[in-house]
This record gives sequence, C-alpha cells and structure tokens, in this order.
Amino acid sequence: MKKTAFVLATLLSAAAFASSDAHAQGIRFGIKGGANYSNLSGDLTNEDIYENKFGAHGGVMLNIGLVDDGFLSVQPEVLFSQKGYKYADDQFTFLGQSYTYKGTQTYNYIDVPLLLKINTGAFSSRVVRSIAIY
Repeated sequence: MKKTAFVLATLLSAAAFASSDAHAQGIRFGIKGGANYSNLSGDLTNEDIYENKFGAHGGVMLNIGLVDDGFLSVQPEVLFSQKGYKYADDQFTFLGQSYTYKGTQTYNYIDVPLLLKINTGAFSSRVVRSIAIY
C-alpha cells in the first residue's frame, strides 16, 4: 500500500510540473477518481452467500491529441482500484455446533488502461466514445 501511494504521488507531482509546457502541445494531464461496484462470478457452489461490494478508484491520466481539431486522442491512465465482494452464510453446522459467518474480501489493483477517444460534437454538447485496452 505504501508503494502504491508513493507511485501515485510521484505521478501526480510529475503531472503538475509538466502540465504547463505540455498543454500547448495538445497534451493534457488530469486526475481521475470514482467508485467501483464489483461482484464475484465463476463456478460458485453456493451463489446465495456472495454479494456485490463498493470500492474506490483514483489515479492520473494523460490525454494526447492525435489530430489538431481534437477529434481523436489517446488517453493512457494509471489507476489504483479496489474490487471485491461480501460473503455471509446464515448458519452451518460443524462438529455438532452451529456457526454463522460473514466478511468482506477486498483486492487492490493497479489498472493501466489505454483509451482511444473519439470526440463528436461541439464543446457544449460533446459526446466522447472510448475504446480501452487493459
């Protein structure tokens, strides 16, 4: 976790120092954050005990214009992302004793998507389509 915080702080610092020079060249830096809503899927023996879980994501992005009018750009990102699930079983018996259990499983990831962005429309009513590679 300390390494992740250090990497994000380093990237944010580099973005802050480079943003003034790069903006004139059609390159923009930014900070991104939001929420994740994840679940567990696969060959589960008892799906009733698993629930979806909220997490957070945040990081930095770099938008690089490929054409002068801003129609097409590439956007690499580095994001810290939390995903996982909740589990609970009402009751089970082990060696003649009844037990209940519940908990949360959280996984921390570093996502590095590369988005190809197509900007259609004027600035006031812009629609952006994205294709991402993870």
